[in-house]
Amino acid sequence: MESNIVLDEEPRGKYYRFEAGVDGSVVLKPVRVPAHVIAERKARIRKAQIEKRVQHNREQAAVMNKGFVAFMAVAILICCVVCYFYISLQGEVTTRLRSMASLQSEIQAVSIDNDMLEKRIGAQEDIAQIKTEATQSLGMQTVTPDQIVYYSVSDKDYMLQYDDIE
Repeated sequence: MESNIVLDEEPRGKYYRFEAGVDGSVVLKPVRVPAHVIAERKARIRKAQIEKRVQHNREQAAVMNKGFVAFMAVAILICCVVCYFYISLQGEVTTRLRSMASLQSEIQAVSIDNDMLEKRIGAQEDIAQIKTEATQSLGMQTVTPDQIVYYSVSDKDYMLQYDDIE
């Protein structure tokens, strides 16, 4: 009982072979995958990877078309212009604050000088009034030159009083 099946021939794409058993049965036995098939498989896998990368690159290129690049360039330019104006305005504000501080200190110095002069004027008026009262009402006499004693006084001959003293 022999069959018409050729047992040594390998069917394409199938990696098994038929073997006739002792009792006349047919058994499927796996066979070693040929080297050219392994090479073909590796080539197909490599080709699929390359195609996947190419597709990914195409998708990225589609996202970065000319219109998108132009839009991004305009947006970046606008951001740079806004930043430039903001920084220049910030510099002007800083300069004006420094100028204001300088002017305020000048105002304070002039105000202090003005207060000092007002007090001196007030003191001179009081001295003249005191002299007339002393000579007329109290009968006092003016000082003779040998009674005058000179001494030096510091420039701070006035006092600012901000609150009542109790």
